[in-house]
Amino acid sequence: MNTQPTNLERPKVLRRATRRKGQGIVEFALVFPILIVTILAMVEFGMYLKDSLGLRYATLTASRTVAAESTRTSDDSAALLTISNTGLLGLNLSAVEYIEVYKAKGITDDCPYQEDSCVTGDPHTYISPAPFSMRYTWQYSTTLHTYTWGLDPTPGLLNNWHPGIRNDIIPTDVAGVYVKYHHYWVDPLMHDVNGGGILIPIRSIMPIEPSCYSSDAAFCHAQHLAR
Repeated sequence: MNTQPTNLERPKVLRRATRRKGQGIVEFALVFPILIVTILAMVEFGMYLKDSLGLRYATLTASRTVAAESTRTSDDSAALLTISNTGLLGLNLSAVEYIEVYKAKGITDDCPYQEDSCVTGDPHTYISPAPFSMRYTWQYSTTLHTYTWGLDPTPGLLNNWHPGIRNDIIPTDVAGVYVKYHHYWVDPLMHDVNGGGILIPIRSIMPIEPSCYSSDAAFCHAQHLAR
């Protein structure tokens, strides 16, 4: 049986195929922008999630380092190096506005000591500088001829919680680390949205490891002074 269209039917078949082709082009034109926006949104969210998780891990690791090393060293360089080599590895260090090592209220309260306007568990309510803190920024060192972490030279900062005054006798001080990081959009079309990025504030706390576990406070203080 002959299934080929006759000469009379052929124009109808061609018109039907043309309509289908035109319909496909219109559908693609409608779906393609939505598909592109969805892909870009997934990429942006993935990059934001990577930065957020990396910062969270870096801050937690830094607070542990401060707790373990703060009374044994003269500065916080070990904690700052930990941040650079863990969660911030591969990230834009110049996007870190500052890192602040501060004295927290307690092991269940990550707000700065003597700061009443802060909300526990909400890093967006952190007010800098904290009453007892050390603030560091990513800056160029003329001595090392490279970029490194250094004390923030902004006038008016106290930078008054150096390792030498942190209490490591039970009950010890609770050290907090706050990182203020700016995540910038990957897509150039997003550069005008929300200032070109979004702020990621992260903070973590850890009690300083005691240097003396004796129940005799006088003995511990004597050991502390003898160091």
